Amino acid sequence: MRQRKTIARWLLVSIAAIGVIAVAKISYSQFAGQSQCPQLGIFPACYFVLACYTLILISALFRAAIRSWVFWIGWLGVFAMAISGTVLELAGTQTCPRTASGTPTCYFSLAIAILLVLLFVISFEKNLSKDR
Repeated sequence: MRQRKTIARWLLVSIAAIGVIAVAKISYSQFAGQSQCPQLGIFPACYFVLACYTLILISALFRAAIRSWVFWIGWLGVFAMAISGTVLELAGTQTCPRTASGTPTCYFSLAIAILLVLLFVISFEKNLSKDR
């Protein structure tokens, strides 16, 4: 059980880091005027998603010092943006930035969000009850 939790935790850290890096690249492209992220008020959505992935990564790296609600805040932000972008894309509204092959990035973000929550639950099963 302990080995499974350790593997899940390091996968959580690794995938969250990949999420931060990927969204940081999109955010930089947005900042440089090369990408078009949808707007959330005055800010591009990719900046918000970057902040949320960063919260997930921080909570995964510093689990002893940071409570699980930091993860949940970050995860809910990522999931909400990914699910809404995916629904809009499937409805025919081009909302999300595209990869080089033309795939909407929100599809990947949704898959990553689902994987992250599964890994979080596995790696922090015992710790979840302590945070309440």
